[in-house]
Amino acid sequence: MKTILFSLSILISTSLFSQNKKITEKIINFKTIEQNKKNVVFSKISSELNQSGVFSKITSEVNISFAITANNGNSKDYTSCEWNSFLSYNAMVSFIEQLSVIDIKKEKVVEYNNFVLKVKRNKVRIQFVNSKCIQQHKTHYFQESCNRTFSFILTNDQKQQLITQMGVLLNNQKSVKK
Repeated sequence: MKTILFSLSILISTSLFSQNKKITEKIINFKTIEQNKKNVVFSKISSELNQSGVFSKITSEVNISFAITANNGNSKDYTSCEWNSFLSYNAMVSFIEQLSVIDIKKEKVVEYNNFVLKVKRNKVRIQFVNSKCIQQHKTHYFQESCNRTFSFILTNDQKQQLITQMGVLLNNQKSVKK
C-alpha cells in the first residue's frame, strides 16, 4: 500500500511541475465605431515550456503568442456575441507590418492565412479567418447557431495607436529573442 501511495505522489508531483505556466498581459483595448460597437482587447500570452519535465529556469524557453478577444453589447437589434482569435508571434508581426504599410486613402484588400484587411472609405476592416462566435446562442426562429465571423472596423487614430503599441512590444520581443 505504501509503495502505491509513494508512486502515486511522485506521479502527481511530476505532472504538476511539468505543466506550462501561462501569463496573459493585456496590451491594448478599444471600442469600435460600428453600429454594433465591440470591445476589442489585444493580449500577449507568454507560456514557459519545460523540456526536461522538471521546473528549471535554465532549460525552459518562453513561447509568445497573442490573443485578440472581442464582445459586443446586447440590444434590441443585436444579440451579444464573443470572439477569440489567437496569432503566433510571426503572424502578429506580419499583421502589424501589413497594417502599418496599408494606405487608408486607397481601397485595397490584403489577405493572409489568419486575417484579411480591407480598406474602404478611410477605414480599415479587419477580419480574422476561422473565428466564429463562441457565445453558443441561437439567432433565428429555427434555432440556428450563431456563426458570425470576428471582424471589426478601425479608424486611422485607432490604427496608429495599435501599430505604435504593438510595434514597441514586438521590437522589445525581437531584441530579447536575439
